[in-house]
Amino acid sequence: MTDTVTPDDTLRDKLLNPEVRPGFLAESKRLLDDEVSRKGGLAGMTVKGAYSAVKAIRPGFVEGVLDVLLDEWVAELEPEYAAWRAAGSQGTLSAHILARRDAVAERLLHVTDRRAASTRHTTAKKLYDRLRGSAKSQVADALPRVGALVDRYVS
Repeated sequence: MTDTVTPDDTLRDKLLNPEVRPGFLAESKRLLDDEVSRKGGLAGMTVKGAYSAVKAIRPGFVEGVLDVLLDEWVAELEPEYAAWRAAGSQGTLSAHILARRDAVAERLLHVTDRRAASTRHTTAKKLYDRLRGSAKSQVADALPRVGALVDRYVS
């Protein structure tokens, strides 16, 4: 984490610089694992089964996908960070993101939709397509924890 904040700092500066990225990525993977493990009911069984199948594609597959998608997800969150900063950084960035939960979830899913459409991993694509119908609510439900993680790096 950087000690000094300048008016020109971006979310990218905060989360993706080489000193911070590995830790942020590792925490993001733990958050994803926790979110999946917290799912219950029939929908939870489906998500857990799909996640297990994706993890089985090859060791490190999930971490690799997160690493690739992280840049694009941060780019999608950058306007929220800029708006929060422009408003005087009132409250937390997480609260700002949660106030725009539906729009933020859609923007994050736009990244995964685009990537899923072009992936060569047919198993991952089939699983994603099967779960996409409920993905917005899943992402929106995870945003409080995602926001809290991001807050730790921007404060």
